[in-house]
Amino acid sequence: GFFVEQEIKLGGKLSAARNVVEQEHRQSQSEAEEQRLRVLYGVRSLFYETLAAQQISAVERRLAVLSSEVVKTTRHLVNAGQADETDALQAEIESQQADIALISAQNNEERAWRMLTVTVGDPTLSRARISGSLEDGLPDLDSTPWQEKLLADSPATKIAQAGVSRAEAQKVQARKMAIPDLRIRAGMQQNREFINATGRQTGWQGFAEAGIELPIFNRNQGNKAAVQAELERAKLESQRVDLLLRERSAPFLQRYKTSRALVERYRYEVLPRAQKVYELMRDRYQEMAGAYPQVLVAQRNWYRLQADYTAALGSAWRSSIALEGYMLTDGLEAPARSGEMDRPVRETNLPRSPEMPLQER
Repeated sequence: GFFVEQEIKLGGKLSAARNVVEQEHRQSQSEAEEQRLRVLYGVRSLFYETLAAQQISAVERRLAVLSSEVVKTTRHLVNAGQADETDALQAEIESQQADIALISAQNNEERAWRMLTVTVGDPTLSRARISGSLEDGLPDLDSTPWQEKLLADSPATKIAQAGVSRAEAQKVQARKMAIPDLRIRAGMQQNREFINATGRQTGWQGFAEAGIELPIFNRNQGNKAAVQAELERAKLESQRVDLLLRERSAPFLQRYKTSRALVERYRYEVLPRAQKVYELMRDRYQEMAGAYPQVLVAQRNWYRLQADYTAALGSAWRSSIALEGYMLTDGLEAPARSGEMDRPVRETNLPRSPEMPLQER
């Protein structure tokens, strides 16, 4: 004959299993969002890094030209007996230093451009000039609200919290596994026994069965203990991620505050004074009351301060973008794989600290 059998899950096992899958889905969505932010803020950070490198390279180029002019002027003064050989040698040394600084700035600009093209997914992109302003739109971040936003909205926090929710769902599922399921079966079978009264075979007859398997000795104790341990681990992992985000945000915040202070000081105090010195020296030279080398030195100092100001602006922009992007600026960092969902946050999936020193001269 034949029969049809059906096992009916009791105790909400199906909803518990569905909840576990939903928490895994939430976790994978947070991983995808984290990767999206890595690419987005990675491109933004490299854009401003390239823009700053481009502007610094332009200033260094003007400095190199000016240093060459200083060498020529000093040589003329040596020939006229108004300067000695040490002045000429010192001018040549400074010119060589300016050329070295220009080479370094150009190589740094090339590096930033290549990193930008790789991050946007087109490493063969031809070299081009970036348009933009470093001085406009620099955000003013307050440390306390930003840190609260980081701990509440960071993808790393959401991934860790989803890990806790998934472990809690697994705990509920393990507790319900000990509830017995109902098994029913019904069908038709051929009965060839003879009926005494008629002498004929019984023939086809129907049957139906229902039963449960009682877990007297197996109450899923091992799995319950395992998921309880996993829940405790997930909760501790969430606390660790919270502390780790606080720790790793400190260098970004410190770098942003330092860069911001430098930008304000250069913009409103240092650069105006350096420009004023250059203009006064130029006016004195035009009035025949000053020497031309002093004009060139004042102009060179002004250019150097402009390069330092641009470097501080670039650092402030990169730090602010890292802070706004939850410190996720590495667009080529590998995302989590599906088999790694039991590790909600990996060390390689957390933000890295920035380079601490600013451009020094």
